[in-house]
Amino acid sequence: MTMRAELEGTVLAEGEDTVARGGFHYFAPQDVAFRYLRPVSLRPSLRGTSARFDVCIDGTRALDAAWCIARPRWWSRTVRGRVAFAPPVVVRRVEDAPGPSLRPTRSPQ
Repeated sequence: MTMRAELEGTVLAEGEDTVARGGFHYFAPQDVAFRYLRPVSLRPSLRGTSARFDVCIDGTRALDAAWCIARPRWWSRTVRGRVAFAPPVVVRRVEDAPGPSLRPTRSPQ
């Protein structure tokens, strides 16, 4: 099943290699358009130490809307190095998403 993360029509991540954990889909790094992510902080979380990111698209910034578990606790090793998104980013199956399937290759305008 292919999953897509998007904000304001811009695809942030898309791929079949996701891990569903705690109500979120964690995308493999090669499926993420990191050019839209701005590092904010490293902080402890329930699953381990998380790198937090703001999502920035065309001057719009979604604060703390993505994260990656950099140093997971033993029970979260399956999400190590993967990226998850929180609202306002919308994550859904590609079949449920409007428009054609896109890969995260769109260049910023």
